[in-house]
Amino acid sequence: DAPGDDQQWVEQIKLRRQRVQRLLYVYINQLAWRIGCMSPIPQSLNHAVLGGRKPRGLSQPGSTWLIFMDSWIELTKLAQSVTDMFFPSAKFARQQLHSGRYVGLLEHFRPLLNQWKDKYLQPHSLDTAFYNDLFIEYHFVRVYTHSVGMQAVVERAVADADLNNLDDVRPMTIDPTDYEYIQEVIDGCCQILQKVTHLAEVGALRFSPVRIVLRITSASIFLMKALSLGTRQATLRESLEVLERSISALKSNALDD
Repeated sequence: DAPGDDQQWVEQIKLRRQRVQRLLYVYINQLAWRIGCMSPIPQSLNHAVLGGRKPRGLSQPGSTWLIFMDSWIELTKLAQSVTDMFFPSAKFARQQLHSGRYVGLLEHFRPLLNQWKDKYLQPHSLDTAFYNDLFIEYHFVRVYTHSVGMQAVVERAVADADLNNLDDVRPMTIDPTDYEYIQEVIDGCCQILQKVTHLAEVGALRFSPVRIVLRITSASIFLMKALSLGTRQATLRESLEVLERSISALKSNALDD
């Protein structure tokens, strides 16, 4: 073989190793996040996974894939940070909600989410399929994060309830800050469900991985919970219409086994 062929083979091997590292990092951390346990991957490996030198002479698809994976890894790390900060234990989570400290933590994560969106969620820099996946993943992390404010409203209602007189149910009080968080949940869920309808229209929904279906199902549940806490009639009507359209899209696009 010519020397150039040997060098090309070495670069291909490096690319394959980087692909495996990134895939394993995302899949393992995503699974740990979904089932609520600690990731078995040490934090010390974060830099090793992301800090590798990009192989030279990458094709456009290979380069685009690495950009997609790097952005997905950053979003996964952000989602894991939200879980570690808010939900290290059920007791700690309740303390945060009752004390109001969750507000400061949410205000810490909101700009980080916006920064990630501005940096990575750009249609012109990603393949369409990659963009659609990241779009759903981003809005799900957004919903998951802001749902803490929604849970705080419920916790206060439970704490204020007169357990000795269950017939005396007082209406929930929602302060402006929590109301804003609830609207973030509603908007994020509707963004996901509108994307579902779009994917169905272009014939891509039936090929979506199970992970995306789980995001869609979870978004539907979050939306119904958020709407049940109270919102404007116009928002309620629009949200339910979005939900109905997404249900129709799922019914007419059976997943490809």
